Amino acid sequence: MFDANVGKIGLPPAGLAGKMAGFFSRAGGMVQDLLTLYKETPIGNPGEIRTRLIESIGTLETEAKALVFELQREAARTWRDYLQPRNPAARKTAK
Repeated sequence: MFDANVGKIGLPPAGLAGKMAGFFSRAGGMVQDLLTLYKETPIGNPGEIRTRLIESIGTLETEAKALVFELQREAARTWRDYLQPRNPAARKTAK
């Protein structure tokens, strides 16, 4: 999913784009761990990989929920929002 959409990550604000890239990187790492666990070639530390996956899935779920909230908020913005500062204090300074 990340590879198919990486070219679009530059569209959201820089901080959000960075969070998205980090999330997909960690999710991709988990996919690689799963592929390693379930390939036919035996590995020496399957218990360690399973433990890491179990610990990571909860963290990744929490991160995903926060990211979805930010993405929904960003998706609701219109082009006018991009032309105006986000906070009132910045608007007063800009005048």
